[in-house]
Amino acid sequence: LMVYGTAKDIVRSNLGDPKLNNNLLTFFMEQGRREVETLGNFYWMVSTKDFILTPSRSAFSLTGATDLALTNFKEARYVLAKAQGTTRWYSLRIKGFEEARIVDPTDKVGPPKIAVVNNITMFIFQQTADTTYDIELGFFQWTLMPTAGNTATDELLTFWPQTAIWAATMVGVLHKTKDALAAKPYADLLQNELAKIQIYSDNRLRIPDIQRAHPQQAQAPQAAQGG
Repeated sequence: LMVYGTAKDIVRSNLGDPKLNNNLLTFFMEQGRREVETLGNFYWMVSTKDFILTPSRSAFSLTGATDLALTNFKEARYVLAKAQGTTRWYSLRIKGFEEARIVDPTDKVGPPKIAVVNNITMFIFQQTADTTYDIELGFFQWTLMPTAGNTATDELLTFWPQTAIWAATMVGVLHKTKDALAAKPYADLLQNELAKIQIYSDNRLRIPDIQRAHPQQAQAPQAAQGG
């Protein structure tokens, strides 16, 4: 078990600066973590958000305080839907905005079929839902180093401490030397750690997908036909 303060001490030692300012060191740790999460989507980044889709609304701000309020949103993982009052969930396809416009024109009414993340807005197509739906958004989010002080820890520091250490050291060397070649040994060490984490993370993230196998395979219900 590694705590935040121990990881910082090791990075300080790697940089050869025992008196390194703590604020600068914290910056290296945070930027190192961001570098890790830029290079992949990992299990500790997973979260979910539930919201309601109505016939009068198909666009939702990802970051707006009165909408989804996902200030650390990185990337959609899945989107599920079910008509309110029912128990059958099904999976929406995640597509690009242009493709969704072509597949589902704005004048169509029916069950939601496609989810689009365009900048900081999520759009659900069909653009006019035929009834009210519960929506579950699974997503990856940016995470931060522990805020409870040097004795705190988290998933990254507990199980993958070398990843956090190599990433922060790489950032620190780049900051101090402005020389990518000087930072390359730490970048290589980081890549080795990330390869191991990605294999573990991919296997772990398959578990929810297996549990959701039936609803993931289900098709969107057909819109009711007029008499």
